Amino acid sequence: MWPQVCAELGLPQDFGHVQPNGSTSVAHMLEQMYNAILYPFEDLYKKNIHEQQRKAQLASKLPQRSGQRSRPAPPSDPNLLDNDIQPIKRKLDVDDPEPKRTRQKTGTFLQSLSLS
Repeated sequence: MWPQVCAELGLPQDFGHVQPNGSTSVAHMLEQMYNAILYPFEDLYKKNIHEQQRKAQLASKLPQRSGQRSRPAPPSDPNLLDNDIQPIKRKLDVDDPEPKRTRQKTGTFLQSLSLS
């Protein structure tokens, strides 16, 4: 399989010199890299899929008890949606020692010029 992958990727069959693993095969090096980097994730994915399928099979084989029901939904409040849509009003913090300061209104700029 790995020689076919090398050919598909346009890789040479052999390195020009011996690699630290003792091989000159590009396919062998590619296989080692795959097994070290990607295979653990692929294996975990396959195990997860298998476990999900097993749980689904077990759940489908369990008889449904007529006495068991899922929790009923809490009664809906007809005003809930209206309350959610209404804007939230900010409350003035009475305990705030420094309320926002506003600039004292003085005359217009032209009036201040005429006073001088």
